[in-house]
Amino acid sequence: MSGSTRVLANQKHFDDVAPRYDSMNALRERVMHDIVDAILDEYDFDEDATVLLDFACGCVCSAEMHAPFGPPLSVIWCIEPVKGSPSLFRFISQQLAEHCKEVVGVDGSANMVAQYNLKVANQGIPPTEMYAICSTLSDDDHDKVEKLLDKQVDIIVCVLGYHHFEAIGDVTRRLAKLLKPSSGVIIVVDHLRSQEPSGATTTSGNDPNVLGHNHGSGTVAHPGESEIRAAFASAPGLKMDEFTFRPITTFKKASSAGSVFLAKAPNKAVETTQ
Repeated sequence: MSGSTRVLANQKHFDDVAPRYDSMNALRERVMHDIVDAILDEYDFDEDATVLLDFACGCVCSAEMHAPFGPPLSVIWCIEPVKGSPSLFRFISQQLAEHCKEVVGVDGSANMVAQYNLKVANQGIPPTEMYAICSTLSDDDHDKVEKLLDKQVDIIVCVLGYHHFEAIGDVTRRLAKLLKPSSGVIIVVDHLRSQEPSGATTTSGNDPNVLGHNHGSGTVAHPGESEIRAAFASAPGLKMDEFTFRPITTFKKASSAGSVFLAKAPNKAVETTQ
């Protein structure tokens, strides 16, 4: 499947599921708490200054729910809900918003963005503090990208979304360009390929539910450390000598188990001429 075909398939898939997204089977609350806690451990947020960009942001659930967040649809098929736990989860933006001055969600699905903005508005959150735009950060979205560049983004997070992208190097390069020079940080959280020798072991080396799954864009495979490292290294602005990759939590379903990793790299300092 070509890159453009995959993008269109992803957009159609998430447009179709957006209206019922919050009522679909939810992830384990513990896993989501682990992910949020890991991000908070990796970055020194300042509620009066930090500008966060949440890429592949998905949509938010109702304000009364106190579980973490609703991730991209992909992972829902890998994890069964905790018995007795709420079926709606907040998304990553809302969990980190209290630690930020401004949160900008970016998603390729127009319907997901509409759901995001509608529910943010219904919760009384001003659009100056949190909002989403529809974009894949491609060259066709030049005007939107320029506005994001003006934001001077401090931290970009992409949670459980990278395995949907066919060319993660291209995505990483586009994201890195949006970071504030010298101090910006990019964090990617996703499934860890089960055969990856990175310290987190699983019990399902050949389980397709762990290694990949199917939805609108066809079968998608979960990235390993080598693929993520190569994608980060392809972005000239990132400091690979400070690249980190680590497993942060595990998940289970009835017949399989897997792990989730966090990868991080800061932006390089701006070189000045004498």
